[in-house]
Amino acid sequence: MEHRRLSPIKTLIETRSRDLGLSRQDIVQRAGYRNLAKGCRRLDELLTGDVHAARGLIDRLPTALDVPAEAVHEAVAETARQQREAEDAAYRAAFKPRGFIITEHTVPTSITMAAFVGADQSLWVDFEPGSTAITYLEQTLRAAKQRSPIPFFGNAIGVIINYSPDEALRFDMQGIPFEILPTAHQGETLSVSIRGQGCVVQNFRGYLFRAQCFKGVVAKDTPVGLGRNIWH
Repeated sequence: MEHRRLSPIKTLIETRSRDLGLSRQDIVQRAGYRNLAKGCRRLDELLTGDVHAARGLIDRLPTALDVPAEAVHEAVAETARQQREAEDAAYRAAFKPRGFIITEHTVPTSITMAAFVGADQSLWVDFEPGSTAITYLEQTLRAAKQRSPIPFFGNAIGVIINYSPDEALRFDMQGIPFEILPTAHQGETLSVSIRGQGCVVQNFRGYLFRAQCFKGVVAKDTPVGLGRNIWH
């Protein structure tokens, strides 16, 4: 049976909790949280290895656990490293060759509407079952010409073929290669969620945007932060 190892930050928190006889509520209270439910959510996120969402709690942990700040920072850094390794291993295990369509707009003309209609998915080309590598370029160029212009991204100006996690080539629309990429192109992911009245939030390139909607019409995309939860 495979045993999943505990993250360094979880080990530190649980060890100090036992040493000091602290409950979850005690920890977040000592960390200065007045809203204990919110503090416990951040603690749970940190215990699962989400060092980004729990950044505010991390800064207060030395006081809450009565340990040097260096001990917390080292545990967080090692947890983040382990998480990156696990994510990379999972990515490599699930990898499959794909094509990607390069367009005239690297940022969609309307991030919110592009996210709503899933326009970013039209940039990707899944190869036919049983295809060999020699056909990947032909399939991707054919899809690029058929789909162009892609809503909110514009005309296709080239393609990328991801042959492996560490091998990708960039081609122009005539199929002439002109760039070797050091790793597979992973593109950008657009995501949308509804929060509050008429408010849409989407993630693009690690940035969060808030879009105000009036009677179903998107008025504007406003950047509000880099990879942070503006509703916490």
